[in-house]
Amino acid sequence: MTLKDTRVRIFIILIAVFLLGVFFLQSSSRDNLYTVIHGEVRDKFATEAIFIREEILYSSPAQGKVHLLAGEGERVRSGSIVLRIETDTGFKNVYSPLTGMVSFRMDGWEDVLTPDRIHYFDFRLFSRVQTDDKTLRDGQSVRVGHDLFRVVNNFILYIMISVPQGEEIPEVGRRLRVNFPRLDTDLYWGTVILHNKQERYIVLQVDRFVDEFLSLRKQPVQVIRGIYHGMVVPYEALDIEKGIIGIWMPGRDGPQFRVVELLGNDGDFAVVEGLRVGEEIYINPPD
Repeated sequence: MTLKDTRVRIFIILIAVFLLGVFFLQSSSRDNLYTVIHGEVRDKFATEAIFIREEILYSSPAQGKVHLLAGEGERVRSGSIVLRIETDTGFKNVYSPLTGMVSFRMDGWEDVLTPDRIHYFDFRLFSRVQTDDKTLRDGQSVRVGHDLFRVVNNFILYIMISVPQGEEIPEVGRRLRVNFPRLDTDLYWGTVILHNKQERYIVLQVDRFVDEFLSLRKQPVQVIRGIYHGMVVPYEALDIEKGIIGIWMPGRDGPQFRVVELLGNDGDFAVVEGLRVGEEIYINPPD
């Protein structure tokens, strides 16, 4: 190989190295870019909730075979017949003690998790509450004192919510939305009526009572502090320059700082004002 050929080969190698470096530099630069979209961000945390209802548990006044006259979840009036007990000497009617929804399904916590005891609850309930549902069946034989049914005031519902470490404990009076992922996708509004910062829990009075709440006791819950709509960007893309929040964007003469207004975030993404759909920003602010 001549000296000239060697120089040509070295030159080609250097060009290839240069082009490869440019390619990786551009690729790395593209990886650090994000295209602004319009969307929704929810400031929320996932935890557990315990349902607390205003309900009366009714026990059997006689021994015999039960005949159900009301259906599960049916709304009954105070004084209406819920079931009849067939005894050795005849029939004994059992009436509803109040107006509400009747349920023949019981979990053993009806006399413990009551609204009048809310101020005496503690965090240990979240590990202690393990339900063992028992359902009264039509034609079932019962003894005196056997749990027959419960009647629930379906205009009142409280949920006790555990607040994980690192999450801010909402103040009394704050309005929050909650969602029960195992139940549906609906959002339910409620008001914080009690908080215990030492035990890290809150009690929420929920605005509406749906039929599915009749027998729920312990459920996963998402507590939603805020829902924001607008221009969505990675939270890490936000930068503060001299006390002003903004993001960095590619410009003709290099990165440019654009001032934005932060509306809300969930720790991963943020909703801001001051950008347009389709604009590109740097995910990691440039040095």
